[in-house]
Amino acid sequence: KRAAPAATVVFQTTTPVPPSYTRGRDNKDVIAINDVAKTLFGPTGKYTDVIINDLYQHIVDVCHNDPESTCYPDSCDCPHVQDDGVHFSP
Repeated sequence: KRAAPAATVVFQTTTPVPPSYTRGRDNKDVIAINDVAKTLFGPTGKYTDVIINDLYQHIVDVCHNDPESTCYPDSCDCPHVQDDGVHFSP
């Protein structure tokens, strides 16, 4: 804010970790991180001028539009969005 006083600060939530990913991260970690961020930022957070871009929920919504991925991220992957672990498909 000091460098650009008129700028809008945006926090982007961390995206889901699919259940097949087994390299040290899981979706519980992501949910915990995002929950802490939501206590800090957004309309009900400590810093209400920071906007939240809820990419986590957006990805879940996109995956739930596919009948084969309605269980994402709880018990199935969403291969048309993430086909390489936590990385997004091109």
